[in-house]
Amino acid sequence: MPLRLRPFGRARLCPLVEDMSSTSVTHAQFCRDRAEHARSEANAATLENVRDRCMRSMAVWNDLAVRADRVAIEREAREAATTARASDRA
Repeated sequence: MPLRLRPFGRARLCPLVEDMSSTSVTHAQFCRDRAEHARSEANAATLENVRDRCMRSMAVWNDLAVRADRVAIEREAREAATTARASDRA
């Protein structure tokens, strides 16, 4: 895959990230999808070290999904509080 430049000069290296930006997939869902992909790679691996690497990757992606969910909830709460303050001032 040849490198294509983005408007700010960054190269497009990962088609998975490009796919995420073109749809309404959340960051948490993207992380869960990557965790599932790592799990399937672990199940298909014949070498123990490869399986272990894939399982570690799966654990990290699951962790990132949990964090992304927490950030989304905190963001919604912060936006609701900001909206409430703005309506109180009006």
